[in-house]
Amino acid sequence: MKYQANLLDGMLIFEQVVSCNSFTKASEVTGHSPSHISKEINKLESRLGVRLLNRTTRKLSLTPEGEQFHQHCLQLIQDTLNVQERLQGLQHEPSGLLRVSCMADFQSSKMQKIIDEFLEQYPKVKLEMELSNRRVDIITEGFDLVMRATRDIDDSSLICRKLLSFKALTLASPEYLTLFGTPTKPEDLTKHHCLGYSHAKNPNVWGYQSNNEKENNIPVNVRFQSNDSEMLVAMCTAGKGIARIPSFLLDSQVEQGKLVSILEGFEDRTIDVYFMYPSKKHLSSKVRAFIDFVVERL
Repeated sequence: MKYQANLLDGMLIFEQVVSCNSFTKASEVTGHSPSHISKEINKLESRLGVRLLNRTTRKLSLTPEGEQFHQHCLQLIQDTLNVQERLQGLQHEPSGLLRVSCMADFQSSKMQKIIDEFLEQYPKVKLEMELSNRRVDIITEGFDLVMRATRDIDDSSLICRKLLSFKALTLASPEYLTLFGTPTKPEDLTKHHCLGYSHAKNPNVWGYQSNNEKENNIPVNVRFQSNDSEMLVAMCTAGKGIARIPSFLLDSQVEQGKLVSILEGFEDRTIDVYFMYPSKKHLSSKVRAFIDFVVERL
């Protein structure tokens, strides 16, 4: 147990150094001398067998291993605070204004049903939800929670809880494929009518890969585009063209034969959807209740 206790102490000191971006400032906050802080970091690196920090006389930065360890430390600290809050606030009912920035694609009927059920279960919570794919400054803009899809998390100041994973499926209606034929490789899309998502980085270029090879960007002929994924599903189902649709937006169109999944051997990488919130912000009962409620139902 002593080893584990020493490791936890080292983790807390490490997080203070990262937070302050300075050994000297960390020593002022913790009440330890700079030499003690340095010694603890050296012990921690020795235990883990990796270098966590790049340090010079002027600059302090995380190594790739340090960044990964930093994320684990943040999660552990937040989990500990969450347990403490749960024990202290078991009798406190979630209440007050909850501000959430949600990716625009989640304005689906399934999500609307989940929100309706949440508000029924927690009548004292008032929910304000922004539907947008823009980059949000969660602190400055005063959001409690952000939901975003990403392949890589690039903000170490946020705690992330995975909600789901999905792939963008290439779909067409049986009627469309009967009229225009079925593409057998991504390059065939140049000869087809495509339906583009206007919020994409480039709606006229779709990325594909095969057998974990490098992504291949294919220019496509977009005849219609929209920032509403449900509109794209409807247009695709109506036989107006080929679309790439996030799998979580589909109900049973493929199973019912209304849409056909094509180019299945060339799917892009999996994309994860996360709930994100500030690592240093006390996680209130209303935020925790909303996260747990949505995660359980998606």
